[in-house]
Amino acid sequence: MNQTVRYAGVAAVIALLACLAGVFLAPWVDGIAFDAVYWIQADRSGQADRPAGRDTTPVSVIVIDEETYSRPPFAGTPRVLWTPHLGAVLNALTEAGASVVGFDMVFATSATGLVLNYDREFLLAMRKSGMQGRVVIGELLAAPLPIGPAPAFAFAIGHPTSIRPVNIRRDADGVVRNMPLFFDAKDGPKTSFALEIAMRHFRKPVAQTDNGSASFERVAVPGTAGGSLFLDPGANGHPAPTYSFADLYDCAAAGQTDFFTEHFAGRIVLLGSDLLAEDRIVAGNRLLLRDATPATVTARCSNYEGSVLPLPVVDNTIAGVYLHAAAIRQILGPGGPDWLSGKPAWGLLFVTAFLFAILSVRTSGVTLVAILLTAMVAPLALAMVAYKSALVLPLGGMIIAALGGIGGMAGYRRLVVDSSERYLRRVFSLYLPKAQVDRLVESGGAPALGGEQRIVSIMFVDLEGFTTIAEDLAPGEAAALLNRCFDRLGDIIEDNHGHIDKFIGDGLIAIFGAPVPDPNHAGNAVISASAMLRSLEEDPIEAPAGQLRIRVGVNTGSVLIGNIGSSRRFNYTVIGDAVNLAARLESLNKAYGTRLLISDDTVTACGEEGFREIDLVAVTGRSAPTAVFQPLEDSAGAARYAEALALYRQGDFGDARAIFAELGTRDPAAATLAQRCKTYETNPPPDWDGVFRPESK
Repeated sequence: MNQTVRYAGVAAVIALLACLAGVFLAPWVDGIAFDAVYWIQADRSGQADRPAGRDTTPVSVIVIDEETYSRPPFAGTPRVLWTPHLGAVLNALTEAGASVVGFDMVFATSATGLVLNYDREFLLAMRKSGMQGRVVIGELLAAPLPIGPAPAFAFAIGHPTSIRPVNIRRDADGVVRNMPLFFDAKDGPKTSFALEIAMRHFRKPVAQTDNGSASFERVAVPGTAGGSLFLDPGANGHPAPTYSFADLYDCAAAGQTDFFTEHFAGRIVLLGSDLLAEDRIVAGNRLLLRDATPATVTARCSNYEGSVLPLPVVDNTIAGVYLHAAAIRQILGPGGPDWLSGKPAWGLLFVTAFLFAILSVRTSGVTLVAILLTAMVAPLALAMVAYKSALVLPLGGMIIAALGGIGGMAGYRRLVVDSSERYLRRVFSLYLPKAQVDRLVESGGAPALGGEQRIVSIMFVDLEGFTTIAEDLAPGEAAALLNRCFDRLGDIIEDNHGHIDKFIGDGLIAIFGAPVPDPNHAGNAVISASAMLRSLEEDPIEAPAGQLRIRVGVNTGSVLIGNIGSSRRFNYTVIGDAVNLAARLESLNKAYGTRLLISDDTVTACGEEGFREIDLVAVTGRSAPTAVFQPLEDSAGAARYAEALALYRQGDFGDARAIFAELGTRDPAAATLAQRCKTYETNPPPDWDGVFRPESK
């Protein structure tokens, strides 16, 4: 199967599962995510960018607040005895021309049973307003029976449609973001408290469309699909002019009708509680309310000489009456934002999960982190843009779907794709360099025959006298000792960008500069060789016959490198004269008593500094002589050695021997040349040209 098609199919399955997860978790995460969107868009002053088309509507709120409870005649008096005062305010509102008065209260008890005709003034006021269709009172739908007004109040208001549910429904996380508009009650379907008031102010009948939206004369109110209104957080803080009930009662008692006419004529008036410990609601704008300052009443009619308490701020809550006010404003205005739901929401979640699954097909490290951040930021940015157009996206579900797509594809790669790659790496890394294995895995094929000409540095390493050492050991002990040494040497080679080409008995061949190009391959080869010698000196590997020691030869030159062999079996290796010279240099250490010899080509590639020349040698198999070098350790001794070497090449063996002998006490190479000069003094070589020609490899 084509790899692209396979990944697309896997991404589609992952997207479907992530979509299901997003839909399942949406009730717990979408609301929280949207609250964050609103908070981010909101100005720190408490105002926010609202969806296009939002405006104000005629809603005022009268609150029974802490001030009311602290002022006469209400202080110390049960609320059930406040009906005369409520009647006075209701009459004043009706006479002032208030459009509709809604009591966000349930008058479940009456004082008439205790004091004859105690509620008479309020009952008459309700009767008068009720006959005009200008008053609505609350009931609470509950099981097994609703909690409604006492019979006297129900009779006074006259019309069952004037008693409407004030129920507020919370989301799965306990936050109120939607206001129900329709209820199925035992005595038939009912419009909500807010929708009934809006309908009476609008003077138009309300109906429910096929998708559950509220409709006035076949024009659906935006944001009411499913029979509930999504509350725009920007409209439910303190969305209406606010007045204190105690202040308005004093105003009504004083007969100051002008104040009522000025502030309430033609307006919807809601009357409810705004107290510290009663009817507190956590709503969608709670993140802004957390830092809110206490609100104040919009205007006052009477001059009260006592202390005036501000409206309460309790953590991140508001009074329920303001949610009803917000709902009415949105119904009469342009409605609420539309919450994307149903099939469109499913489609959006699927597409989101699919896109991020595809993006995660081939990612790792920094790229994966960037995609994860995008999975958080991109849905948020899209949701903010959509909210500007009065559309609420399922942000929480989108983020879950995006993360699910990333996580699902990462899991598929880990369990299926990467397991195959890990197997290939594990198998081929035993005999191919890492770069070759990487190319093999990326191509999805198998290694192929072939090679290229390249300049590299080759290192030959041999364990000195290991055959003799192994004679005193059991085969398993000898193998363990050899492996221990090769482990250490291999780590040093790889740390310096080298690659072990092969192990040959008690020796090895390493390549620097292939398969990964390395402009400093010669320097890294020399550094690696010196580090290996130093490691075995500072931390010896002991054997029964003594410490393990190595000899190293390093050469730089052009070689054929690649997969060499037959179609059934081959190795990644190097071939060429440069390889043979490196082997000769390793062996030549025995002639000079040294442990590391480097060719002139390697020294040239390293920059010709930090080395001393040992000799000019014509190794077996090569006609041209090769200058051999060592890393420079003693600059003073190197100068004397160079002086002696010049005399030696000129054929002045006596003077050369004297200097070499002087240095030979601490320099094995000098001691070797001193002995050679002594031999040449008595038996000079014919046709001397300064080149040493060893008799063996």
